[in-house]
Amino acid sequence: MTDHTPALQRPATRTARLSAIEQALLTRIVTSQSQLSQILADQGIEVTQATLSRDLDEIHATKTRLADGTVAYAVGNRLKKAAAFRVVDAEHEV
Repeated sequence: MTDHTPALQRPATRTARLSAIEQALLTRIVTSQSQLSQILADQGIEVTQATLSRDLDEIHATKTRLADGTVAYAVGNRLKKAAAFRVVDAEHEV
């Protein structure tokens, strides 16, 4: 019996890896490089800490404090606003 589940593939290019990192930061609250590395590994993207650090620098990711005090990675002003909104929005739903 053969397994027809497609294997996870590593991005073919550096650009694809950077895109995956940016997408992770746009859709999740990521508080550490270790957490980001695990998110990427779950997608089949293995990356060293040194490469991840350079990639974060290249996409101008910064750490920012969210409304609840959590410090997380952000990419540009758009994400900072979105991340703050998600935290505030979640507090209002309680």
